[in-house]
Amino acid sequence: MKPGYVYVLTNESMPGIVKVGRTERQPEIRSKELQTTGVPQPFRLEHFVFVDDCPTAEQQIHTLLESKGLRTSASREFFNATLQEVIEAVELVTCQRSSTEPDFRYQQELASLAAAVPTPTGNKAIDRDEAEKITERLAKIARRGYPLGMKRCAEIFEINSPSTPRFKHYWREFLELARAESIRHNIASGGRLSRMAVGKETAEYIARCHSRGWLQDDDFSFVSDFLVSGDQFQYEGYIDQIRRYNFPESIRERAESA
Repeated sequence: MKPGYVYVLTNESMPGIVKVGRTERQPEIRSKELQTTGVPQPFRLEHFVFVDDCPTAEQQIHTLLESKGLRTSASREFFNATLQEVIEAVELVTCQRSSTEPDFRYQQELASLAAAVPTPTGNKAIDRDEAEKITERLAKIARRGYPLGMKRCAEIFEINSPSTPRFKHYWREFLELARAESIRHNIASGGRLSRMAVGKETAEYIARCHSRGWLQDDDFSFVSDFLVSGDQFQYEGYIDQIRRYNFPESIRERAESA
């Protein structure tokens, strides 16, 4: 990792164009260096943030803006965007927003960031260190308001680098994020369908633990507490899904009584 700054520049001679770059020195110095004979007006430093890994942060910001079709041309640091659009992208990637709560309004942007993280395909096995590095990046994106990113973290530790505690940790965090999203989204059904989906994902947790031989008493306790702290729609979704699985009778009884 290379600590440094991600900066945002504008130039009066390039209306509607915003530059996003990085530097390991002071951004003010870098902006002055960009003043050449080919640029009639000086660049104006509009915004900058210090990050632990400026190459990665810059790449993620470029990916996010490019996913919106804002890049002027491939491999260039210039974007056809408003200054506000660019600053919002920088804040989203670098976690500079004032609130630490998930913001589910940026699902599309966060999905683009998550898609740029290289993850194993299919049943490809990877070692634990690699899995940790991948899921650390994905989880940071997911916690900003993208529950499916957290679910992908759980699946990596289920399929590509099996780990009982890591799988359970990430799936439970996925459920908490998914419920928070369902509560905040005011959809036409009053959130009913969304909250039922959370219940179904809760049942899926039991099913996956069972299929892997990882199911323990603590899992039933977690599911019970999670459902009690929810509502009837979440519970309905859970029961509907749990009855679709071919569990042994002893497991089914415990799952349905959760």
